[in-house]
Amino acid sequence: MSNGVNELSKLDFDGKEWITELRNKVCTNGTLTDTDINSAFDKLHSEKKLNDQVSATGALSQAKANQTIHRVYDNTNVNGLYDNSQIEFSPQLTVIYGKNGSGKSSFYRLLKDAFHSEQGILGNIYSANTSMSSAKIDFVLRNSHLGWQKKGTAINPATDLSTISWSKGSRFSFPVKFCDSVILADSLSKKIPAGALIDINWDIMIN
Repeated sequence: MSNGVNELSKLDFDGKEWITELRNKVCTNGTLTDTDINSAFDKLHSEKKLNDQVSATGALSQAKANQTIHRVYDNTNVNGLYDNSQIEFSPQLTVIYGKNGSGKSSFYRLLKDAFHSEQGILGNIYSANTSMSSAKIDFVLRNSHLGWQKKGTAINPATDLSTISWSKGSRFSFPVKFCDSVILADSLSKKIPAGALIDINWDIMIN
């Protein structure tokens, strides 16, 4: 993500409102919503000029590139997760396993909704909770995360941690990579002969 933001920030649209606004939103949020696109379409003939607003974003993204996901916690009303569930991540590889309906894919969809695209998050299947689906997500500096896992060294919340308060539909620009059946099928669509059948039933998130 950080490399893409840096390259996008180099493009000069002479302040033209519709395209500069789209670029600013991609650099800030890491994605575009249908509302963003419709808003830009309405401004195609606007003569208004906008500032780039991305000069600091590239540096911020570089700092984020040195962070990894530490944990997801304090969740409320999310699919197959009991409220206040928690999962801690390794800085290198995390394997989540369990019975069907135990919440494995719910953690994945929560993270994909926060850092990739709309996932249609449903309410908690275990209760009649009507509150907004939400959770907190901690990122930690990679070196501190490795030290915490390998050597048992403490993580300093004041300097090492960044906390995101996610709610359904929110998007954040952090270096989280995903690989699932939808993404993989799209990536392979030009390389697989027509009529080939692919059945992929796993999700992977790379920290």
